[in-house]
Amino acid sequence: MVVLESLVSPGLILLEGEGMIWMTDYDAEVRDFVAAAAARAGEPLRRGLRLGFATDALPALRGGLRTATLASCDEYKLPANYHSQRDIPRNVDYETVASAARVAEAVVRTAASARG
Repeated sequence: MVVLESLVSPGLILLEGEGMIWMTDYDAEVRDFVAAAAARAGEPLRRGLRLGFATDALPALRGGLRTATLASCDEYKLPANYHSQRDIPRNVDYETVASAARVAEAVVRTAASARG
């Protein structure tokens, strides 16, 4: 499962872990799989960040599903305009949205071809 979350900032990231009360790390193999797909798609992907909030992926992650989350952050390592009055469509970084879609497509295509 690849979750696209808060794609409003200029930097595409692959979350390493998340959680509000306790941190749950994503499976390292899944993270590496997504990072390799991003590289094949020619999309830069920042690694090494964990989120102290909860994304829509957290229930699946804690339920044991193989999950990854693509998100975005600004120069302060935060999602731009997150839950503020500036969180409006014209402030979305649509290139980040497009990059995330290309990475997700590469993940799906790679997984599909591996299944034969």
